[in-house]
Amino acid sequence: MNKIKIIIDQVFEYPKEYAFPYEGVKVLIDGRDLIDLLCKFEKPFAEAEGHPDIAGDYSWLGTCYARRELFLGKIDLAYGDKCDKVAILECECRSEGCWPFAVKITVTDNRVIWSDFEQPHRVKGAGRGFWDYSNLGPFEFDLNQYLSEIEKIASRAEEK
Repeated sequence: MNKIKIIIDQVFEYPKEYAFPYEGVKVLIDGRDLIDLLCKFEKPFAEAEGHPDIAGDYSWLGTCYARRELFLGKIDLAYGDKCDKVAILECECRSEGCWPFAVKITVTDNRVIWSDFEQPHRVKGAGRGFWDYSNLGPFEFDLNQYLSEIEKIASRAEEK
């Protein structure tokens, strides 16, 4: 069983030399920063394309976009209600759909499962190099522990 930790914190926008902070939802899985984990996983794909700097080139979702429902696998503004995935990270430029990272979130009676990871610009047939995420995850979280963590998002939204 994996552990998730949600941290609501100040994040700096891209480009960093003109940084403006925003409140973001950082995700740690088993104590590891999700963006760092993806950077390491994507590095061989990005290097093979000659662009190693695009590996892990994500930003945390702002609290204005990250809703409890999104982390329960429900409707995502970027993907819509016809897809079974939600974007849990976005591009560093913060433009919706530019470079999101998506996952299928399944909620059962006692756990939450993250599976079928996807960089939508790197799926088969997208016209760019295919990045295979089949060896990433799945991550399985205890439902109660997961709900406790995502409650931080709901609580923060209520404060605004």
